[in-house]
Amino acid sequence: STTVTNSIATKLANIVEDTTPQLGGDLDVNSNDILLGDNGELKVGAGTDLRLYHYSNNNWINTINGNLNFARSGTTKFGMDGNGDLFHVDGVKAYYGDSADLQIYHSNNHSYIKETGAGNLYISGSSKIQIDGADDTTMAAFFEGGSVDLYYAGSKKFETSATGVSVTGALVA
Repeated sequence: STTVTNSIATKLANIVEDTTPQLGGDLDVNSNDILLGDNGELKVGAGTDLRLYHYSNNNWINTINGNLNFARSGTTKFGMDGNGDLFHVDGVKAYYGDSADLQIYHSNNHSYIKETGAGNLYISGSSKIQIDGADDTTMAAFFEGGSVDLYYAGSKKFETSATGVSVTGALVA
């Protein structure tokens, strides 16, 4: 009996000293918290590819390789790819503003930028705002304090100026 008690006491003492404990099954925290102090990391995966940690006043989710995906009911909705680019799948909206006033999304074959609140949608540029087609041909150009130019198939057809407008080609009423 004394030998069993000493053996148990030795094993319990070693639990605290063991830096690589093996669970061999699921960890049930019984409604308690798992606490990591400042600068402690939670590492997940065979290569510790996913890390969650808190340093000083900042919180971090760090994926070492692959995508960082956010899913609902097992289906990825948005994430960050291995290059650091953010992505949303079709039909998932990025909302901005307390009432989701600004929405950016792609649905099937179309892409949208919507201002749905009571305010206006402003697009600003320091010298020029240019709208291009998918093939990179210019469709319209707006110059700060200057002209507004409209294009057809990459050729300028309409230009405003301080004295009026210039039209290239026939002006049909």
